[in-house]
Parts: sequence; C-alpha cells; structure tokens
Amino acid sequence: MRDLLLGVDVGTTTVKASIFAPHGELVAEGAEPSRVERPRDGWVEQDADEIWRAAAAAIRRATAAAPPGARVVGIGVCGHSPTLILLDAAGRPVRRAIVWQDRRAAAEAAELAERLGEHAVDLLGGRLPAGPSFPHARLLWLARHEPGALRQAAHALDTKDWVNYRLTGVVASDPWSAKGLANMATGEPIAAWRELLGVDPSLAPPTRPASARCGPIRPEVAAELGLERDAVVAIGWTDGGCAMLGTGCFVAQGAAYEVAGTSEVIGAVVPFKPDDPRIQSAPGPDPRWTLLMGPTQAGGASLQWLGRLLDAEPAGLVRLAEQSPAGANGLLFLPYLEGERAPIWDPSARGILFGLASGHGRADAARAVLEGVAHSVRHVLETIEEITSRRFDEVRVCGGGSREPLWNQIKADVLGRTVRCTAQAETGSLGAAMLGGVTAGVFADLGAGAAALVRFGTAYHPRRDPAERYEAAHRRYVALYPRVRDLFDQAS
Repeated sequence: MRDLLLGVDVGTTTVKASIFAPHGELVAEGAEPSRVERPRDGWVEQDADEIWRAAAAAIRRATAAAPPGARVVGIGVCGHSPTLILLDAAGRPVRRAIVWQDRRAAAEAAELAERLGEHAVDLLGGRLPAGPSFPHARLLWLARHEPGALRQAAHALDTKDWVNYRLTGVVASDPWSAKGLANMATGEPIAAWRELLGVDPSLAPPTRPASARCGPIRPEVAAELGLERDAVVAIGWTDGGCAMLGTGCFVAQGAAYEVAGTSEVIGAVVPFKPDDPRIQSAPGPDPRWTLLMGPTQAGGASLQWLGRLLDAEPAGLVRLAEQSPAGANGLLFLPYLEGERAPIWDPSARGILFGLASGHGRADAARAVLEGVAHSVRHVLETIEEITSRRFDEVRVCGGGSREPLWNQIKADVLGRTVRCTAQAETGSLGAAMLGGVTAGVFADLGAGAAALVRFGTAYHPRRDPAERYEAAHRRYVALYPRVRDLFDQAS
C-alpha cells in the first residue's frame, strides 16, 4: 500500500482537505463551505457543529478521490485563529464559536491592557497586542454578558483543536493556539484568570508541541471519513503557522511569507525573540525559531466586499482592475473594513476610499482595492524589518490570492521585492500534512518534510516605473490612518 499524508485547513469560509504523497505530489483534495454569521455589527460567529460538518465533508471528498490501495498514515489539522469554542464536560459546544474577526471584546481588551500593564508579558508567556480577538478578552466579555455559558464550559479550544477532538476524542492544543488561555512559554493554564477574569483556568487545554501526537483517530470516525484506523493525528498549529511551514520559510530565513486569504498574514522566521507590540511573536515547533506574524483583518475579504457592492465576482473585479493604471488614477484604499490588527491594532478603524472624484469608475475602485491590500502587506513587512533590523528581499506568497497574476505583480511593484508563488496555493493544508508526516514518522523532522513537500511556481519581479509611482502612494497610505484615527473613535 502507498502511505499518504492528509492536511486539513479549517478556513473561515471554506474547509480544505488535501492528501499528499511523501514526495510532495498532491494526490487528492476536497473542499466544503462553512457558513459565517454576523448577528450584530462587529460580531462574527460560526456554529461549531457546522465547522465539524464541513471538515468531515471535505475529508470524505478527498479520501473518495484518493487512488485505490492508498492509505493515510498521518493527519495534520490547522485552522483560523484565534477563534474561541467552548465545550461542556460531555464535549458539546456551549454556544456558537466567536471567530477571530469578532470585535465585541474591544473594551475588555483595552481594559485588560491597562490593568495588567507589563505584567501581561509574564502572565501570557510573551507579548500579545491588546486586541479583541484574544481569548482572555473574550472570556472577560462572556463573564460579564453570558455568565451562564461560562458556567457550562469545561474546555476552551481553537478551531483545529475542536476538529482534532472530533477526530480523536482528545482535548489538547499547542502553546501558540492556546495563547491567552495557557502561558505560551510554559504551556500551563494561567492561574491568575480566576481572579482577574472570573473564569476557571482549567478551561485551558493541555498543550504539546505542534508535531506531537494528539492521538489515533477514533475507529467510528475513521470508518465515516474513509480513513485507516491506525492513522495518527498531530496536535497541529494555526493556519498562519502551517502556511509558513508550507512555504519553507523556516529553513530559508532570508525570505518572508504572505498568506493571501480572507485576511493577509505576513511573517518571517528569525533565530531570536523580538519584543514589540505591533507584531505577534509566536513560539515555533522548534524552540530555536521565533515566528513573527502580522495578521490583518481584510485581504481577500476586501475584494469580496467590493464584489457585493458592485454585484460582481472577485475574479471579474481583478479583470476590471486591469483597465485602470498603476495608482488607480489617484484613488487610495485603506482595507480596514473590520477594524485592523497588525500593525496598528485598532478595532475602531474603518475602510477608506481616499481621493474619490467624479471621474473615478468601477475599474479604479477595483484597482485601488488590490493596491490597498498590497500597501497593507508592505506596511506589515516593513514593520517586521524595522523590528528585526533585517530586509527580506523575497516574499513567498500562498493562499487563494496567489492565483491572481495581476495582484501578484501589483504586490511585487508596491513591495519593491520579488514575489514568488508556491506551487501549492493552499500551503496551510500542506504545512498541516507536514506536521502529520513528522508525527507518523514519515519525516525525521520538519526540515526533511519541507525538502520533500515544498515546491514553487511563478516569480514576479518589481518593475521600475510602477514601483516608483507606488513609493509616493505608499507614503500617503501610511500617513492617512494617523490623521483620521481620532475620528474613528468618535464615529463608533
């Protein structure tokens, strides 16, 4: 029989399951949409059972398409994060999952930042920005607004941990996915939350390294999903972390990476641990690395928003943008539609179309959105470079947005660096499969997994004329938000 690896990427709106041969060939894949609910302004939720249903359907599609005689020996799962899923003692969801985009706990996040001060670094095991997406702010919100839900809760999990629980029956996580629940340095529950938040610290899941064994798949689940009963499941990592693994950046530290998805995640791996609140600093599966990540709120989501506004498909908007010149005839877009995370961490921020005139048309708006996201990527990347005193001359891009040649070229021109696409666009599932391969003993370590699995496609190089034009546009982009920041607070 042919031994294979399964990677599952629990995306915000779609779950993808990909089956790989150990030498990197994509053997089969499946996908299933997952519904997101927005019951109030700033609230973003999902039904946890719906997340599992979508994951199970995606896995079944992938295993049904696999060649006869093949068997999956290692499974890795990654997922959108930080998303809070509360389970009762029987393992059933207490309420709908609070998704990473949700901003309801903004006041609690600001309050905790003020109350904890520098002591937060010791409690959390590292520095986290004062954002409403982190579990401790959300737990404080729940303690004040839904105390009944907390009384029922026995476990607090992220998305991939919930899928792992349904696969194995084991409650577990890794220190980075459990941030805000467990100390990122020690992996231990944060005892101070009992007094500071009014919640039981035992809500935090036990933590293990991302490539450690979570458990064997449950026999009845294996039968339902078309998997082998002896397949082993890795603890897994966040979607951003696994996407980085799938670009090979942890073994090529001269390159940065970008996940061009619903949000844009920009990051790099360095052999030291910077301390700066503008960028998340995550412990890697190897203690010698630190993964710096700048997650934003709206990348591909910006194009989807414009599509709803203009009643057009995103792919059609990209074609439309080709009709507008570099610089979108002076139109500038700030993609802060859901507030913004890195590098400004302001849930009150909002999107802006700046410089709008009667002569602008649909093509200019489409071009401005593509360029605005590219400026956001540069803003985060240059913040990382400032913090690390390093320049990254290559950005390895993955995710759905990496399939759009025009967008890739715009990013190369705006960034002034080479943008190199991964051959496998969805590297989250690739990185997750890599973890599953290490757990199953297929790879000796993640370096061997990267050498076997990671491949690259087209490279886009910056062009002189557009790059020079974008220099001035980027200065305007960076200057715009500080000038209107106070007005956002007044409008909320």
